[in-house]
Amino acid sequence: MSKIKFIFALHHHQPVGNFNEVFERAYEKSYRPLLELFKTYPAISASLHYSGPLLEWLIEHRPEFVDSLNTLTLRGNIELMSGAFYEPMLTLLPEKDRIGQIKLMNAFLRDQFGYAAEGMWLAERVWSQDLPYSICESGLRYTVIDEHHVSRECPVKGYFNTEAEGRTTGVFSISETLREMIPYASPEKVIDHLLSQVSDNDQDVLVFMENGEKFGVYPDSDSHLKWLQRFFELLNEHQTSIVTTTFRNYWEHFMPLGICYPTEGGYPEMDIWAGSLRGFGTGWRSFLMKYPESNWMHKRMSQISRKIDTLGYTGKMSKSLRTIKKQFWSGTSHDAYWHGVHGGIYLPHLRNVTWRNLIKAETAIDEHLYNLSGQVYHEVTDINRDGYNDVTIITKNLRAVFDSRIMGGLEELDYKPSAVNLCNTIACYPELFHDEMDIKPSYDKYPRYSLIERYYDKDIDVDLVREQTIEDASDFMNEAVEVKNTVHTDCVRFSRNGWINWQRAHLCKTITFTQNGFKVDYQIKNNGIAPIDFWFGPEFNFSVNGGEWEKRFYSRPDELKNRTLECVSDTDDVRELVIENTADNYRIAITVKEPARVMTYPNIIPVLSPDGIENIFQNVVLNFFWKLRIAPRSDEKITLSVDISPADN
Repeated sequence: MSKIKFIFALHHHQPVGNFNEVFERAYEKSYRPLLELFKTYPAISASLHYSGPLLEWLIEHRPEFVDSLNTLTLRGNIELMSGAFYEPMLTLLPEKDRIGQIKLMNAFLRDQFGYAAEGMWLAERVWSQDLPYSICESGLRYTVIDEHHVSRECPVKGYFNTEAEGRTTGVFSISETLREMIPYASPEKVIDHLLSQVSDNDQDVLVFMENGEKFGVYPDSDSHLKWLQRFFELLNEHQTSIVTTTFRNYWEHFMPLGICYPTEGGYPEMDIWAGSLRGFGTGWRSFLMKYPESNWMHKRMSQISRKIDTLGYTGKMSKSLRTIKKQFWSGTSHDAYWHGVHGGIYLPHLRNVTWRNLIKAETAIDEHLYNLSGQVYHEVTDINRDGYNDVTIITKNLRAVFDSRIMGGLEELDYKPSAVNLCNTIACYPELFHDEMDIKPSYDKYPRYSLIERYYDKDIDVDLVREQTIEDASDFMNEAVEVKNTVHTDCVRFSRNGWINWQRAHLCKTITFTQNGFKVDYQIKNNGIAPIDFWFGPEFNFSVNGGEWEKRFYSRPDELKNRTLECVSDTDDVRELVIENTADNYRIAITVKEPARVMTYPNIIPVLSPDGIENIFQNVVLNFFWKLRIAPRSDEKITLSVDISPADN
């Protein structure tokens, strides 16, 4: 009798650091009902993948779910798939971290369910040519990707082998037709499609694999669970023609169709999002070009991975090293490194937890590699691989990194006691969904660094500065600065010749560190032939976005006292500005030698989510200004200090 085998597979995931209420909602609306469906229809086989962060939450908060899942696997027709534990994009990880995370998941499934996985899920189905080596070395035998990577002739009714460096792995293909139909076409039409593919070839199989959250969690998806129940009923009625199976069962009983070398990339929509109006091309790595903030996180992640290697070479603290690796790996979850339809890198809480885990891991490493008691370390290297040096200053409580390409801007400022990166910001970039907005956002011309200097030769107000509708009256942002050597490791100096208001000028910026902060000394010299009149001052972008609004507020000056960070203000004669974050237990105090005019406002960016477009607070912006008049061959000096300490609770 003619038949078609059918693999029904679901992937379930919640990002590291997602809100507990999101886990709860997804559990009640999708994870629990789906498991109940599999209990109700024991004749239907399925392959299921749950990411590590989700499994850890389920074990802690819903142990009964784990018991039920374990019971289903013992039934024999439910497969548990492995994967990289924290759901990273494997293509962006060093080999050892790929293998380490997959083995961590293998061990987790074995310890919690007594289950030895044979196959794995790839985060966002992103494939690269070197993955067969990683998969094989992790002890697994097959994975699943979109069929357009495998063949132009669809459907693909089986799996292929592929190889890299002498390691072979099986590659199953997800049917694009089934992905488009389930759960949007009627269950009857999907069954008709499956029946149209029956044949006398016992090896023929079609694969459907999709996010489990599509059944109950996504907007307007409540009806999808009823859809699935009807679909399972129909599968039961057509068991003689449509035989459900699992990847594992199929792989154990059938040979590959041959060998292939899949093209690199993810699903088709990803290439559209990666390019998104700026012409960056295709492939997941294009997101690293589109979002410099993502590239920075990735390159810092890679740097920390190398430091773990260095620590391992010492042959010490093997037990602590395992803990550090797990902490580090939890900072590699893909969700905060890109943007599609789920917010991604534009969601501050995801970036926060990514940085928190990376900072905690690096802090533990540095405690063994450096003597940070009263010492200040100074490193100059090109961290983000853009060809320009990044200058790193490390103290006991701080790590600061400056970008010589953009006027020595402060691109990272880690306060270690709270494990926060205070420069964890993001600029606003063109996105496809902006075309749907009546009022489009203002796009940033430069990264949202701190210690970026502004020069204005016109009258200014907070709206002009905030909306970036007034041009800088200088060219200091257009070229890289020179990094000057100093005799002290606690000091970094940047300088550059340029122009201000069409007069030649020279800027020197010297930053001197203490254990808990730094002092900034500016020297601006007029090398022109006429006086220069202008507003000058540094801009700070601080990502004070942890905790409820009432736990993030100004405590100084008096004009801003107890106001939250979404307030817009323009205040004269400010000598000290203090921000408190009692949720994350830190305070930022900026003091100036000469009173300054200070503008404050929030950086709010529209973000696309499954529920639509919403405006999300990214960081607070602080602009300090002084009205300067510098005569030819004269200079002006300005000094300010930044101190970071525990909050005044």
